[in-house]
Amino acid sequence: MTVQTLSHNLRMLLLAAASLWAIGLSANDNLKKSAENVYKISTPQDLLDFSDVVNGGESDACAILTANLDMTGYSYIPIGNTEGTRYQGTFDGGGFCIDNLTINAPDQNGVGIFGYVENAAIRNLIAGAGNKVHGRAFVGGIVGDKVSSGTATLRQCGHEGNVVCVAENGAAMVGCVHSGNLIIDHCYNTGKVQGGRESAIFCGWFSGANSMIADSYN
Repeated sequence: MTVQTLSHNLRMLLLAAASLWAIGLSANDNLKKSAENVYKISTPQDLLDFSDVVNGGESDACAILTANLDMTGYSYIPIGNTEGTRYQGTFDGGGFCIDNLTINAPDQNGVGIFGYVENAAIRNLIAGAGNKVHGRAFVGGIVGDKVSSGTATLRQCGHEGNVVCVAENGAAMVGCVHSGNLIIDHCYNTGKVQGGRESAIFCGWFSGANSMIADSYN
């Protein structure tokens, strides 16, 4: 094969790659939506891709977990990783478990499976015994920080893992409620929480005139 042929083939590959990028193909293409516009998460990679979708601007994306996920060896970025990309959708765990998830971010605030949430609804989700969530402040086994207006809800969720909060507001469910309201309903914790001031089991800093914790146990 001549140098000219190799050069031509390389140009064709580059053009093909550019065409794929132009029509919007990405690493998230294996993550599919149902007819009801809900992302179906069945693999660890799907969960990572869903995090990318939300952190990329689709903050109200909805998802359902369709299998237990073993996150061993995966590098994870929380869903709603900043206050500007706070999660506002519905996430249905389907009764399945996200297990062996490690987040080691001792210098970061707002750390959890979900980092920052607004009026999100999270239900039927189990955070497994193999989970290790380590953050600076506003750290939760499921949600790091509830911000902005509206009401966030956790219903029929369980936490069985380990939370380490370097500074303030660590908890098994939600690290902190900075504003708005939080409802924790029919949830449980069998895991461990290690934190600084204002840390607790269900929520480290619990505020909001209409917030409540109901029918939940530790």
